[in-house]
Amino acid sequence: MPDLDHHNDPLRVIPVLEAELRPLARELLGAGFMVVEAWGPVQMAVASLLLERDETRVLFDAERGMTSVILTRGKRRVWLGAAVAAWARSPAADSRPHAAGLTPWPLISTFSWDFRVYRREGLAQLATYGLAVCEWFCEADLGAIDAVESETRALDAWSPPHTRNTPAVTPELVAARYRDALDRYFGGFAGR
Repeated sequence: MPDLDHHNDPLRVIPVLEAELRPLARELLGAGFMVVEAWGPVQMAVASLLLERDETRVLFDAERGMTSVILTRGKRRVWLGAAVAAWARSPAADSRPHAAGLTPWPLISTFSWDFRVYRREGLAQLATYGLAVCEWFCEADLGAIDAVESETRALDAWSPPHTRNTPAVTPELVAARYRDALDRYFGGFAGR
């Protein structure tokens, strides 16, 4: 029989999340995201926190000191790092990008041997922009996210793991490729 003390209490789960993401979980709760499910922590610091508001679900999935954040709308699941990159170059109400100059550190960390250095930058970015991105996601242009995910697959095919520490794969190169992919998607107006 499950220990019911481990279920539906976000205050037990939030301390298990990576330190940089704890404020985001609290911020989402304060912004009206409701707890759908919270469980853990259990062995090896495994815990999960599922929040929902409008059409957006946000899943914090923690295990062994690492936390991933996944957004869901309908059947579509998107890693928060990809959503941040798409949001940054997507047009806001004034038709200008939300954060055109944003360097997509969460995505860069995926293609770098300096994973821990860039991961910390990425986590800080997720915490800084997470609430805005989660609010945007319920009506987001999924085509922008498709462009980010497509470029991720292209970079992955272009840069197999055994060559990732070569000088050719720099943070600047990875950022430029994502920027170019989104500029192509938005027809060249992003960043103007």
